Amino acid sequence: MRNYVTGIFHIITKAVNSLENYCDHLSEQIDESEMQKKKAPVQKEVFDPRRDYFYDSD
Repeated sequence: MRNYVTGIFHIITKAVNSLENYCDHLSEQIDESEMQKKKAPVQKEVFDPRRDYFYDSD
């Protein structure tokens, strides 16, 4: 009976550890995608009277 309880406890512990690792992996992916969104340059349209049209500023 004791081996049975120990086995179940071991399986539950492994499942919880796997779930924690998966959650950490997902949070890292979310952090990376947020950083990529922040790094994306925002282009602004600027009117240049010498050229008489709008162009994207760099």
